[in-house]
Amino acid sequence: MSAIRSAECSCGLHLPAAPAKAKGVDYWKKIRPCAALAMCMLLYTSVSATANAPRVMSLHLCGDVMLALLADRSQIASVSYNGLDPAFSPVADLLAGLPTNRGRAEEVIAAGPDLVLVDAFTQPATKLALRRLGVRVLELAGPTDFDAIAAQTELVAHAIGQDARGTQAVAQMRATLAAVEPPAKRPLAAILHPGGWTEGPGTLADAALVAAGYDNLAAREGLTGYAPQRLETLIAAPLDLLLADVAIDSGAPSLSRELLAHPALAMRFAHTRHAKLPSRALTCGTPRAADAVAALASLRAR
Repeated sequence: MSAIRSAECSCGLHLPAAPAKAKGVDYWKKIRPCAALAMCMLLYTSVSATANAPRVMSLHLCGDVMLALLADRSQIASVSYNGLDPAFSPVADLLAGLPTNRGRAEEVIAAGPDLVLVDAFTQPATKLALRRLGVRVLELAGPTDFDAIAAQTELVAHAIGQDARGTQAVAQMRATLAAVEPPAKRPLAAILHPGGWTEGPGTLADAALVAAGYDNLAAREGLTGYAPQRLETLIAAPLDLLLADVAIDSGAPSLSRELLAHPALAMRFAHTRHAKLPSRALTCGTPRAADAVAALASLRAR
């Protein structure tokens, strides 16, 4: 505040003169310097808040997505290498050019961030080392519904000094969800991952499917969480849509992926709906999951 020493202010603000008939010339001569000083203090506080925002480092993809949505680029010390890979990351374009890491404690120490975002899959030894060294760590959960996503988004936004952006991101997510037109009759859909896995209630994909206006076959079959899906059930069920997770394909032979092209499925869904699951938007419980809901809802209108 030493830079603000006078009523004229170093920031160069000058308020326009007010009509003398309203308050009198002497009154305005007294009040203008005070108002100018108050304005300078407000601007100084705003600039200081931005300058003092904590430098943040993410060691996993979901933290990367949160930082892309909420943080100033200058705040981001480093993101995981997956954050820049468009095969996995829905925000690879936003994070392009930033330093990357592979989740090692040594990399955190070298970068010297004020806060590190980790998750349940971060190496326990890394988390233990960081805490013993006194590094501030925020462990993100894996939200499986949109209320939990909203709560975690606001938590991260507050931790990195970006409350307003957190509020805005949550509001935009809720607006996207609210814009989905409910169907007159809910179509039946199923999710199929490589290896024959599906997702039932208790998963983010199920929450997105329901929010998009579908019934999930897994729920009808009594499956919860990540569960094996029998091929015979898929073929016999009166499905309106089969969603196959084909997002990541290196081109190399894979027995787990062979199921997605099984001849029985190809024949069963030759003349019915067969679409790609918007996997990248559903990998992490962030406001970007609402994009998957919008994409899934658009399939009903085709």
